[in-house]
Amino acid sequence: MARLTFKHGGIAALVLSAGLAGCSSMAPPTTELAQARSDVQNAQSEDADEYAGLALNEAQYKLKQAEKAMQEENYLEAKRLAEKAAADARLAGITARKERTKQALKEVNDSLDTLRSELGLES
Repeated sequence: MARLTFKHGGIAALVLSAGLAGCSSMAPPTTELAQARSDVQNAQSEDADEYAGLALNEAQYKLKQAEKAMQEENYLEAKRLAEKAAADARLAGITARKERTKQALKEVNDSLDTLRSELGLES
């Protein structure tokens, strides 16, 4: 069994500190924040507040947290939160579209049932 010597431990510490320094010097995730904002706005325009309120609220909360992390120059956290906000917002938009489609389909089927009944074509 090999023993770690101070030399090896020093190398590991150097690699670890270089990795941490890389995180702090990462570029601000402006693209990810812009995408998250756009996705949240799109979800709102899809009436996600009515049909997918929980997912939309999660997206909005994570976006605010991402913006806060950005102000604190915690770019890795800002990027992570922005990406999660975008995903939640897209889920909210898709859910809203699905629910509106289901509602429209129900209305069409109800209209067809009424028409069949009026024509005496009950199934």
